[in-house]
Amino acid sequence: MYAISLCSIPPRFDALAPVLTRLLAQEPAPARVLLCLPKRYHRFPGPVLPPALPEGVTLLRCAADLGPATKALPAARHLAGSGMRLIYCDDDWLVPPGWAARLLDAGRPGAAVTGSGFSVTRLKRQPAHDGRDPGRTDIAQGFSGVLVDPDWLAGPGLDPPREAWSVDDIWLSGHLARQGIPLYQTPTARDGMIPAFEGRGSLQDTVMDGRSRDAANRACAALLHRRFGIWPPLGRAPAAGDG
Repeated sequence: MYAISLCSIPPRFDALAPVLTRLLAQEPAPARVLLCLPKRYHRFPGPVLPPALPEGVTLLRCAADLGPATKALPAARHLAGSGMRLIYCDDDWLVPPGWAARLLDAGRPGAAVTGSGFSVTRLKRQPAHDGRDPGRTDIAQGFSGVLVDPDWLAGPGLDPPREAWSVDDIWLSGHLARQGIPLYQTPTARDGMIPAFEGRGSLQDTVMDGRSRDAANRACAALLHRRFGIWPPLGRAPAAGDG
């Protein structure tokens, strides 16, 4: 059994129905589709009136706005210990038939799977693996779907700090890496995906705290290295205790 989770923001609420319908139509059918929404948003002041949801979608409210990591963390905590697998994804893509099945079929014990990933060398960091394992990658890109065991993202210390708030792909992937969980990509999972809409509050090109998206990615990777020893800078020999 598996569940699918995602989050959204108020400017997108009226465009969510086709996205949710595609998720509900996956085969095998998800046991649950969870839409995770904070009670208040950092970027959108005022109380939030949730959108009308199609039958089969469960609204999961959380007290804190965890940024785009809200797509994964509340659902992981909710499902921890259930034995159910979790696919988290973005709210601005329409997935084709077979999307979830491809991620599930690529699953292997003790490993996470994504439809699209990239190496931390792009961030001038050293991977936690030697690159010889086919399909291995470092950063799971949430838009393509990420298959995890909810227990991996249910522990303490996962709420993103300010410098990681907008870059969930780096933050969540770092927490997988610091636990020694390998990440594999299966590119066929993203075949046939199309954007559901453009813009509507996207963080992709947003400058936050004076940082571009690339600068925020690098700052988050540096923070994860300081905290957990993973992903040392390129060209530096890993120190004892580095992940």
